[in-house]
Amino acid sequence: TAVSTVMLETRPWQVTEAQAVIPGLPLDAAVIAGEVEVLHSRQLAHTVVDRLNLREHPEFNPDLVEDDGSWLAALSEYWPTELTAYAQGLLNGLESEEDQIAAAAPEPRPDKKVIDEFLKGVAADQVGQSPVIRVAFTAGDPWTAAKVANTLAESYIDSQLDSKSAVTRQANKWLQSRIAELRAQVEASERAIEEFRARSG
Repeated sequence: TAVSTVMLETRPWQVTEAQAVIPGLPLDAAVIAGEVEVLHSRQLAHTVVDRLNLREHPEFNPDLVEDDGSWLAALSEYWPTELTAYAQGLLNGLESEEDQIAAAAPEPRPDKKVIDEFLKGVAADQVGQSPVIRVAFTAGDPWTAAKVANTLAESYIDSQLDSKSAVTRQANKWLQSRIAELRAQVEASERAIEEFRARSG
């Protein structure tokens, strides 16, 4: 299990114009709980899976893991031959039933199983009463755990910045349209004044 931490920005800062449109998060339990849920979201998990190409990782994609029957071979060393044969026959029957059920059921989205496996390793919670969120990920090896934990934190920060940028762009677009309307009103008023002066001398 590897751990990364994210601190929510609660201090006022004026580096970009986005602050004037969408201020920093207030420090209360409801807001922090909401951000913790974002870290558990499928959308954010999808982003991390894309960044790290986890669809090609057997730990996250069950379709890449082949069942070679080694577990049954290991049990055969302890079970009598008849019992091993019975277990093999029972297993074959179950597999045929599963194949029939799978053929009748709709095909799940390819990413669903990968995202499900990914979310099993995610753990995020608030550190005490602070604005710090602990982001942990559990995987089969330390390198994968650390890489995913760090990428999850980075992707969360990127999503917050993208949200602020999107709101700022919408505000700028509205302001530009409003300025155009006011400019047209001013020009119409100026024309009306000039016409009045010409008529009145």
